[in-house]
Amino acid sequence: MQGSTSQDKPDTADSNPSAQGIASGVRPDRDAGDSRGHADKGDYEGSPSAKRTLYKPSSEWIMVLFTAVIAFWAGLQWYEMHGSGKQADKLIIAASKLADAAKDQAQAADDTAAAAGDQVDAANNFSDSAEEINRGVSGAVNQLQAAAKNTRTAIENAQTSFRDEQRAWVGVSDVKTIEFSESKPWNVGVIFTNSGRTPARNVQTSVGFRVSEVPISGPYPGDIKQLVFRPAQSIAPEAKFVHALGYFALGEARTPREMQGNQYLVSKFQDIKSGKANVYYFGILKYDDIFGNHRETKFCVFLANPETQKAAFCDGFNDLN
Repeated sequence: MQGSTSQDKPDTADSNPSAQGIASGVRPDRDAGDSRGHADKGDYEGSPSAKRTLYKPSSEWIMVLFTAVIAFWAGLQWYEMHGSGKQADKLIIAASKLADAAKDQAQAADDTAAAAGDQVDAANNFSDSAEEINRGVSGAVNQLQAAAKNTRTAIENAQTSFRDEQRAWVGVSDVKTIEFSESKPWNVGVIFTNSGRTPARNVQTSVGFRVSEVPISGPYPGDIKQLVFRPAQSIAPEAKFVHALGYFALGEARTPREMQGNQYLVSKFQDIKSGKANVYYFGILKYDDIFGNHRETKFCVFLANPETQKAAFCDGFNDLN
């Protein structure tokens, strides 16, 4: 152990200059001589320690390599970004086109809505105009109907007035006593006058009587129902027709009822003359005017004063149409 001590002692700088140069990181001085320099180079390259030192990468190389990797990665990223950018540009253009199309559709929808609104307004205006027209037409129709009614009424009034002026008007103008005695009943003439401008045609007359101890205004309904009509002559315009009551002309047909009536009146002469009873004659004269209308003239008279034989009209049943 002791014999190897001197051999294992490391060389110092003075004993091994080459080693000292390598350890200090300074290459040997080539200016000292070529032989020495070549000897030193041979020794440097053959040393294992020197080999490990020669191939050890420095920080500059690492930085260069790292920079190259980053540059390559950045190139890939740029390529991908550039490609993605193109795709994004295409998407943006497509989206812009879609947005423009949607905008156009929205504008078209707005235009359609505006047109629909205009149509609604036009329909409303037309409806308002139609209502105004309807009101105007309705008012015009009402006015025309009123005018037509007034015209029709005026025409009817004119026709009625014309017919009234031209028709026959037959009324009782006077009544006169002919005879009143114990042997004959009260004979009286009722005078009818046609004051119209046309004749009264299809004339028919009737007569009835009643003896009453109390004053009456006219015949009873039952008395009117028993009237019997007989034809008479037509009455010309402004002409008179005398209807003799209680008097029978020679050769005139008499019914049993009429004969009984005459006999009853003769039997009541004293009561009538003294004022205990009143005698009434009544009847209806029927005729047609030239327009074919049926007319009637009613009459009722009584012996107001037996002493003077004055006749008078009853309070009722004296009328004509």
